Amino acid sequence: MSDLLVQEPLYIKLKNRLTDYIQKEKPRLLPCEKDLMKHYGVSRNTVRRVVFELTKDKILKPVQGLGTLVYPQPEISGNSMILVIYDKHLYPFQQEIFNELMATLNDYRLNTMLTIIDKDNLDVDRIEFLLQKADGVIIDQMASFSMKIHELIKSLRKKCVCLRWKPDVYEENYVAEDLVAGFYKVARSLLDAGHRQIAYLGRTEDDKRMAGIRQAFFESGIELDSDLCVDFRNGMRHVGYTAAEELMRRGKKFTAIISHNDDAALGIMERLLIAGLRIPEDVSITGFDNISDSANFPVPLTTCGGNNRQLINAVISLLLNNHSSDKKEAVIIEPEMVFRSSIRKI
Repeated sequence: MSDLLVQEPLYIKLKNRLTDYIQKEKPRLLPCEKDLMKHYGVSRNTVRRVVFELTKDKILKPVQGLGTLVYPQPEISGNSMILVIYDKHLYPFQQEIFNELMATLNDYRLNTMLTIIDKDNLDVDRIEFLLQKADGVIIDQMASFSMKIHELIKSLRKKCVCLRWKPDVYEENYVAEDLVAGFYKVARSLLDAGHRQIAYLGRTEDDKRMAGIRQAFFESGIELDSDLCVDFRNGMRHVGYTAAEELMRRGKKFTAIISHNDDAALGIMERLLIAGLRIPEDVSITGFDNISDSANFPVPLTTCGGNNRQLINAVISLLLNNHSSDKKEAVIIEPEMVFRSSIRKI
């Protein structure tokens, strides 16, 4: 902070200078009243008027015995404004839980703002503007990969909960399914059905998915065959189609496939059916996420996933919990198997 304020109106000039200072320096506490008066050469009344205005704008919060907090984390209640941040690239499971999330927030009669972002080309000024108006934030899985968003949330001291993912880039409150347990159950269902030549089509560097699969294989005394693993980065339908093509090209026998998710499983099914393979007579297939279309695939898909309503209610509960604002919390939901006709015993 520098330079004395000597022109009228002092109140407007001080407000602008303090706002600039806060945005650049992001202090935890505002300098005391006497320091502000001395530094800017203004009266006590001018300082108090500006603090009052910035308090109305939710930028400041005077606290007895502590000082004036900058961007205080608000108590979140039914009158609060919740900002929902989603990335523009939505997988089917994200679209489904998004629809249910917005409906549930409406059922709770919570005030909401929604912004759809491009995490790779972020409009920082717009996100910061919306965050300043919000009391709490819900962020989806893909958007949670943005380090910049987490930095803004932290600097503005907004309470945030990530939906369906533990952020790798920042410590934050989150609600997610137990992927290790889920893929253990998926693999276990095929092993219990007598399958041993099991392929995995998905991200082989996913430590949670792979840990669950390997645990189930280890218990059965077998290893996952790397020749039956086809790696891909995103579980979209056309990617699953291409991965199934690559698996068949390798010419190695398989009787079952674990798919990265349900959407990729649909593409896998289509390619196998085109090749003349029958499901489940020739190949059993499992997915993950339990999207609504999984019940309406060419062959209804055996899958696994958490209950969307349970996930959403946990997010809202964490957001409304004002008991320990500084402590990051996690809620892990146990996914459940949904057995349909895409697998059979051999």
